[in-house]
Amino acid sequence: MPTGHDQTPPRVVAASHLPPTLVVPVRRAPIEVSAPGRPVRSAAGSGFYDLVLVGGVPGAGKTTAIAQATDDLAHVGSIDPEHVSWWLRRRLPARVPYRAYRWIVHLGHTLRVLLHLLNGPVAGRRLVIHDPGTRSGRRRLFLGLAHLAGWRTVLLYVDVDRPAARAGQVRRGRVVRSFDAHWQNWQRIRPVLMAAPDRIVPAGAHAEPVILTDRANAADVLRRLCLAA
Repeated sequence: MPTGHDQTPPRVVAASHLPPTLVVPVRRAPIEVSAPGRPVRSAAGSGFYDLVLVGGVPGAGKTTAIAQATDDLAHVGSIDPEHVSWWLRRRLPARVPYRAYRWIVHLGHTLRVLLHLLNGPVAGRRLVIHDPGTRSGRRRLFLGLAHLAGWRTVLLYVDVDRPAARAGQVRRGRVVRSFDAHWQNWQRIRPVLMAAPDRIVPAGAHAEPVILTDRANAADVLRRLCLAA
């Protein structure tokens, strides 16, 4: 796995202008994803990644991409806050608004993630975790635990513009009140991610590859990561 990054940063491509098969690799020895629908291999030949962290602002389409990419893959497990939300909705009166139990959803999701990370990888299986990825402390915690437990990790960021993210929230009927904070964090992260990825994922013995893709291709890229040999 790479321990540094290219001296010349890759060209920034706006998410709305990404060609159908293009993702922006942010690490040296990036994941090869140029052929649509085919499994991927790491360019360094290190085999597959058994943990994929899917990040992006609320409304980017992370939950949809995870479901589309993994629901029919028996060897792939996924952890998404929607799983906790669905479980609660089936048990709470219909009149209870989401905002009343949002904190339970977030807490439950975080505990599930921590438990799975600490349990470590299982041979032959992959794990996909939904996380905004806009909070540096949370990202460092998850990556630190993943390293300790022996996971081989890749970060996949879903990049959308602000109107598209807002529209995604409206479509699911859940507008995030803290969206402005998420968006501001993402606006700080994205340029640094492209220019100096080691400030987002520090270089060293456990440096992660990072992939930036748009919403339209997120499910396809994620599926190829899950099918990587």
